[in-house]
Amino acid sequence: MQMLSYGLLATALAMVTVQNLILFVTLAAVQAVLLGGQALVMGWNTGDPALFWAAGLTFAIKGAVIPLFLRYIIRRIKVMRVVDSTMTTKVQLLIAVVLVLLAHWATGSLSALGGASAETLPVALALVLIGVFLMVSRRVALTQVIGLLVIENGLFLAALATADGLPVLVDAGIIFDVLVTAVVTGLFVWRINATFESIDTVQLRRLRG
Repeated sequence: MQMLSYGLLATALAMVTVQNLILFVTLAAVQAVLLGGQALVMGWNTGDPALFWAAGLTFAIKGAVIPLFLRYIIRRIKVMRVVDSTMTTKVQLLIAVVLVLLAHWATGSLSALGGASAETLPVALALVLIGVFLMVSRRVALTQVIGLLVIENGLFLAALATADGLPVLVDAGIIFDVLVTAVVTGLFVWRINATFESIDTVQLRRLRG
């Protein structure tokens, strides 16, 4: 469990540094597989069948369907690099590390409780914070979807840590919402790129007014 949590955190930090969109999406898929593994291990330990369903949905939707669809969109629009803001990669990584430390500080009082919460809740909060940071620091529209996935992964991990997972219908509903968001955003990005020949959010903002 602890190794899987550290793997989730490592993939989130790696997303902050990569410049290739295909690799960016691949890291998101790896993170989803690790999260599904976390649910699978917890389901094995607790005997809760809902966690097996949640793991299966995570593997299928967030680990396969969404990444494959995003890779298809990336190849169609022929944009392979992440467009960063004015911050360098080192500065963004430093901010991400600070967010991880902030998450551990904010959840430090739970360390006395022991158990899964003490190990995974700091990582869950760190994923949420890094996901928000990815959404606001990257300028390629597709990266907003990945940031949303990272946030949802953090929330799902927090549910595993604090309540042994959500009811399976809630899990399915959240994952379906993320799938729909990814598909709709991907199609919008495709059409925007075909019309304006750019998916840089800064350039798109200039079209207002």
